[in-house]
This record gives sequence, structure tokens and C-alpha cells, in this order.
Amino acid sequence: MKNFKKLFAFFILIGVIVILASCGSASGVKGVMEAKTVTTTKVTLNVAFDENDNLKNKKATASVKEYKYNESGNEYMSVSQVSFSNDIYTKSEVSFTGLTKNTKYVYELYVKFNNYEDKIYTLEVTTKNAGDDEQTAIEITDVDGLNAIKDDVSAHYILKNDIDLTDKTLSMGLSATSSERFKGTFDGNGKKITNLSLSSATNIGLFAYTEGATIKNLTIDGVVGDYSTGRASSSIGALIGCAEKTTIENVTVNNVKFDIQGNTSAEINVGGIIGKAEKCTFTNVKATDVNITLSRSRLKINAGLFSGVLTGKSVKTVSEDSDQTLLANKCSASGKIIATMYYPSSEGYTHIGGFSGDISTQSLVTDCYSTGSILITKDTTSSYSNKYDLAVGGFLGCNNQGNGLKISKCLANCAINVYAGNEPTSTNGNYIRYNTYPENPTEEELAEFKADLVANIQAEYETFKDTDYSSASYSNITTIKDTAINNINNATKAGTEEGGALAFYNKAQEDMNAVLKTIESSTLTTSSSTAMYYSYVGGFAGTLYEYISEITDCVYKSALNGVVVRAKDTQSITKDNVTTDETVLFTSDFVGKNYDSDTKVKNLVKWTDALDMSAFGENVKAFLGITA
Repeated sequence: MKNFKKLFAFFILIGVIVILASCGSASGVKGVMEAKTVTTTKVTLNVAFDENDNLKNKKATASVKEYKYNESGNEYMSVSQVSFSNDIYTKSEVSFTGLTKNTKYVYELYVKFNNYEDKIYTLEVTTKNAGDDEQTAIEITDVDGLNAIKDDVSAHYILKNDIDLTDKTLSMGLSATSSERFKGTFDGNGKKITNLSLSSATNIGLFAYTEGATIKNLTIDGVVGDYSTGRASSSIGALIGCAEKTTIENVTVNNVKFDIQGNTSAEINVGGIIGKAEKCTFTNVKATDVNITLSRSRLKINAGLFSGVLTGKSVKTVSEDSDQTLLANKCSASGKIIATMYYPSSEGYTHIGGFSGDISTQSLVTDCYSTGSILITKDTTSSYSNKYDLAVGGFLGCNNQGNGLKISKCLANCAINVYAGNEPTSTNGNYIRYNTYPENPTEEELAEFKADLVANIQAEYETFKDTDYSSASYSNITTIKDTAINNINNATKAGTEEGGALAFYNKAQEDMNAVLKTIESSTLTTSSSTAMYYSYVGGFAGTLYEYISEITDCVYKSALNGVVVRAKDTQSITKDNVTTDETVLFTSDFVGKNYDSDTKVKNLVKWTDALDMSAFGENVKAFLGITA
């Protein structure tokens, strides 16, 4: 005889209580029930019997009766016959639908034999609340479903189809108020939300504020936030404005455009993914084509293509056997940031990074990269000489605090241009680059290619004709330009190999930039409008304070123009009510200013084709096109 108990070795589930298990009936039939699935409105039961001749010969029948539990007496609801297969003494399945969520039901298994009905098993099942777990996740199919999240901020949600928000109003009602923070799980289910227009709020994003939440498996395509008329203090991100103890994984955000002007006392945190994250973890999260414009940014700004600020010790460890907490793994950001700095009479700061404006945390950032461009200019209508911090880096703007931060196997590939005063008007400070060129060109193709390079180098030369530079500087750059044009015209090859036209072009750009970087402060005007107070610019990081722990195995991949800064090195500056001449400008291909001599910066190198990348992360290597 088969042992039917083995069919349901574990039949006691959460919300399911066995009340009675009889030894059988007059028919000799023995059976058990198990709750297979329990949702908010449906219960499915598995029913199993021991082998019995009366069942086998179809002399006995079985049914399950449903009752709604009531202390004063259960209320009969319905009955469902148990249907058997050919092997009638094995298990069967019975379902009941149209139930009420979070309600207790009683199910009784009956066997009828010789017109006598005998109850042989009883089971209690409590239906679940909607969204109590992933199995009962609330399905979202339209903007009304998104907006209904405010009705239960702790529930589980799942996106069932793509949602286009064109001309739709998103009003999820989430904010920093504890009862209005999203604390549940949002599973994008591989679906896409498109054309998101963000409205004005203190914290701004698809999710304005999250705490202890999980957001995963989602794509957002097309996000616009126009705050060009002025914003009070805000955290702004396409996915989340501000987050605490939140896990974000497998999320991609494409095509983001933010135009922001901060009010006089504003603190603005803005990023392609998130404005401000505290104690959060990001895994396989990408922001592409992010465009952030900060017009006349005032006082306090943290901006990055991925995030404005990353702070606090993450709640997730790198692995089960590691104490190191994980902040970001296999994440990336691309796009451009354009900022015009304007400071009134108060002191302030601007921290801008290709990945994040500020990372002040005690966690690990690994196998992440940033790529794009950063252009900073100083509004010449502001002549105040108050001190402020400007920190700009291709990956990280500033590290303010967070003893224990580790940045490992990451890459910065951002062109950085910082100007005291207005930017050059010829090509807006952006060099024209060639990523492809004709291979084995015909004579006509080579001639056309060289003509383009000559035109480009001549156009770039015009950008240096600015009144901040001396005639000696013009002469030096002119010589470099003329030599390059001659070499390009005489080149017999197109590419970057030695003697190729593009190689001469690239070398000329580097030499012209080298001249700009060594120009003495005396060649600049002396007004405060052309000075950058406490300004630190680096290809990888702007400023590292004493709290940083370690940067290791990271790469700076210079664009053709590298890090270009055109500003004074010294300036009389008001500092603690004392006017003094200070060296206030630090620039580097790697780190603008490192305040801590004990900071562990190991193997922060400039990318070359010959660089051994075996120790670097898979995400970074994939970006660089390395397959080995």
C-alpha cells in the first residue's frame, strides 16, 4: 500500500492550520489536504488518498466543502467535487475563487459511501492581503496603478506591461514623511516605463522617497524635469529622489534631461538614477544619455550622471563571509553635465562627478564606470570673493566623509572643461574627435579625411583667442597648430599609427592643452570673476579628504582634451574675515587635491592599449571592448 503521508511531508504552511485528521470512514478511505496556493481571492488545495478498493471501484466519491470561519458558527459557502484521474487513489486538485482577502476559511474533506457522508479531514486557510509577498504582488498595468501605490506603501508590486506616461499625471504621493515613503518591493518584471515627466516636489523621481524598499528589473526610457525657473532644496533623480536603506538591482534609465536652477539658499542633489542615497545598494544599474544643466547654480550643488550623493554604510554585505558592505557593483553612467556657477554673498560648494558628485560612505564601489563630458563655467556677473569649494572629477567629485570607502576596479572616461568666466564660443570647448577613420583609403578619401582634420585643428585654434591669454601664448599655440597642419597634409596614412594623419592631429591637441595648463596666473585678468576659489579638478576625482580609505585598480581614460582648466592659480580671497593670497586651484589628470597623505591610492593609472586589465572588473572591461 502506498504511504499517502509521503505525498505531503510538509503540509502545514503559514496561514494554514490542520484541525482534524480522522482515521477514515465506513468506506475505509483515508485522505489529507494541503494548501497548494493561497492568494488574496483564491485557494487551491491538493487532496490525496491512500489506495482503497471502494475508491478504485468508484463505489465512494469525495468532495470538499468551504466555510467562512466565524466564532459563533462557520458560514457555509460552497462545495467542490473531487475529480479523480484513472489512478483514482492518487492526489487531486480543488480550487475555490471569489474569496475575501485576509479572511479565514475552513475546508472539510468528505467521502460518501453507501449514501453515508463522512468527514475525514479539516483544514483552515487564511487568504492573504494583497501585496503581502511576491506571490500576491499587486499587478500594475497603467498610471492609475502606479498612483495607487500611495494606498499601501509597504506592499509588493509587479509591473505587468509597458506603460507610456505621455500626457499622464504621475501622483504617487510619496514624500519624506514616514507614512508616505515607499517601503515595499517594486518588480519591473522586465517591463518599461516611458516618457516620464517629473513634477515639482521636495524629493523628485518616479519614486520620490524610499526607505527599506527594493526596486528591480525595470527600464525607464525618457525622463524630463524642468526646474529652470528655480528650485528650493531638492533631491532629484529619474528613478528615486531620495532613498534610505534601499536595494536597486537590474535597472536601466535612458534619455534623461534635467534643467535646474537652485534658489538662493538651495541644496540640490541631482543624478541620472538618484538624487541622494543613504545606506543603499546598487547592482547592475545603468544610466545612459543623461543630460544635466545647472544654470546659475547657487550655494550647494551635488551632481553626477549616476547620483548626486551616495552616503552611509550600505545595508548589504559584499558576500556572506565578508564584513565589507556593498554600495555599487556593475553600475555605469553616461551623458553630460553643464553647470554655470553663480554664488551670492554666502559661502557654498559645487561637487560634480561623472559617476557621483559626492561619495561619503563606508562601503565598496566596484566595477563601475562613467563616460561623457563635464563643462563648468563661472558666471561673470558675480564678483563676490567669498570662499567656496568646487570639486570636479571624471568619476567622483568629492569625498567629504566616510571612513572605510573603497573604490575598486572602476573607470572614468570624461572630458572635463572648467573655465573662469564664459566658455569659448567657437566650438563650446568640445574638441571634435574621430573614433573611426578610413582604412586603406583611396587617394580621394585620404585627401578628404586630411582636409577635415586640418579644418578641425584650425577651428580649435580659434577657441584659444581669448583676452585671458597673452600674445606669447598665442605664438606658442600657433606654432603647434601650423606644424600639425603641415604634418597632416604630408601624411601618407590616415590612422593613429606613427606618421598617420590622425596621430599628428591628436598630438597637436595634447600639445596645445599642455600650453594652456602651464599658463601663469599673470596672463589672466585679475578680477574675481575670472578666479576659481578653492577649486579642485581631476580626471578621476576632484577632492579626497582625510576620510577616504582606498582607491585601487582604477583607470582614467583621457579624452583628447583631457582635463582643461582655464583659471587663476592664486587670488586674494576672504577667508574667516581675513583677506589673504591663496593658491586655490589644483588640477590633475587623476586627483585634483588629496588632503590626506595616508590615503591609499593604488594603481590609479591612465588607460593605454598596453595596460594589463586582467585584474579589472568585467563591466569595465566590456565597456573598453576587452573580451579576454
